[in-house]
Amino acid sequence: MMKEVPYRELVKILRANGAVKIRAVGSHETWRVGKCQTVVPHHAMVSPGALLDSGPPGAVSWEGLVGAMTKRCNYAVDVEREPGWWIVRVPDLDDLTTQARRLADVEHNAREAIAAWLDVDLDTIEVSPVIHPPEDVVADLHRSKEMLDEAAAKQKEAAVLAGMAIHRLIDDLGLTLREAGRVVGLSHQRVAQLAGASPSSRPKPDRPHREGDPANAGRRLGPAPRAQGWEGEGGAPSTSKKRSSA
Repeated sequence: MMKEVPYRELVKILRANGAVKIRAVGSHETWRVGKCQTVVPHHAMVSPGALLDSGPPGAVSWEGLVGAMTKRCNYAVDVEREPGWWIVRVPDLDDLTTQARRLADVEHNAREAIAAWLDVDLDTIEVSPVIHPPEDVVADLHRSKEMLDEAAAKQKEAAVLAGMAIHRLIDDLGLTLREAGRVVGLSHQRVAQLAGASPSSRPKPDRPHREGDPANAGRRLGPAPRAQGWEGEGGAPSTSKKRSSA
């Protein structure tokens, strides 16, 4: 047999679970929980027989109300920073407010405040903190993201423009990647990257040396041929002699 519950405690449980008192007639009150409703006698102690399962369709049973006493309730809490303190508010409980020195203490302090307000066991309370940064901080971060996006777009546009310039050297003037790199003061690897950033055409590889090729005029592709009879660095004469065959 279920024990009696103090009226005051029962009312806290009802309100904590979203119940609303819709009318009161004499010593009886009608409470609505969602689409369900039940009649609660306004006595110091409420007995199990006062709430009957045989009530109107959708009536809240006594077992349901007692079950609400033992279930864990989760409350959303708003958390804001003020100099020296974290301010914690519970919107579902008339903006019940508490505070904490450290962010790590917010949940515990909020649970303690809610449990004390509802006069229930601390273990039946859970909280879901929602941290609200200052509006000026949010505005600055939003502007910073916009600037980063703009800079990224400008950087991409600049790479395409540089690639078009490289292609004019390669395609229109017939320069190789290495030649184009010397003209603009970049490595041929970087020149190839810039050329690849432009969709106008594909970069041309270095052409092999061919006699009579205008692009290779005056270009030395390898070391100068050594004079016969000379070896080593600095042009030192060779002292080796050909051995006579036996």
